[in-house]
Amino acid sequence: MPEETPPPRIRESKIEAAIPSPAPAAASAEALRPLRRLRQLASEIQAALECNDLGVVIVAADLLPFVLADWQETQASLSLEAGEAAQVALETHGLLTRCEATLTEAMRQVAEELRRLQRGKRSLAILRERHAGAAKGRRIDTKR
Repeated sequence: MPEETPPPRIRESKIEAAIPSPAPAAASAEALRPLRRLRQLASEIQAALECNDLGVVIVAADLLPFVLADWQETQASLSLEAGEAAQVALETHGLLTRCEATLTEAMRQVAEELRRLQRGKRSLAILRERHAGAAKGRRIDTKR
């Protein structure tokens, strides 16, 4: 019986290179944390706009500059997979763009309603001015 030859051994350095180590993955996840927080804030803003909760919108929007600054600091110091970071960034951009469109439309509607109310007040003031005497009415003698 011929002797079986053992399979050729792969040098450990090649194995280590082929298997991603958990440390870079953890660093990548940590680096994406501010970017994911931006996406979370954007989705919270969108949900608050759908519920007409302007208080939550204001609080979340106030946090955006700080989280963006954290992302910019993290981005400069760590290397990331461009694909994952780009995907999260595009999702965040899309959410914030939809929020902007929703807020712009709401502002337009509020401005239109305010103009309508102002026109009504002016019309009412003009009408009262023209008929100042008619608005007083007659006195009724209730002592009879």
